[in-house]
Amino acid sequence: MVLFPGTGFVELVLQAGLRLGCGVVEELTLEGPLVLPERGEVEVQVSVGGSGEGGRRSVSVFSCREGEWVRHAVGVVGVADA
Repeated sequence: MVLFPGTGFVELVLQAGLRLGCGVVEELTLEGPLVLPERGEVEVQVSVGGSGEGGRRSVSVFSCREGEWVRHAVGVVGVADA
């Protein structure tokens, strides 16, 4: 069994945030492991919410395998202080 590393979730969230001008991962809570199959594929989706107070945005990481979506992490990305 191979688990996707926690640092991988941080990198996914950071890259999604950077695309929207939010280069800081303020908070990230891992809810469950992402088990990578020996064969086949896993679809991964990072969902970023709308801009809120101070430019902060909610973020979630999901995976889908065999038609079942699972949430693995939730958090907040924000804008770096000048």
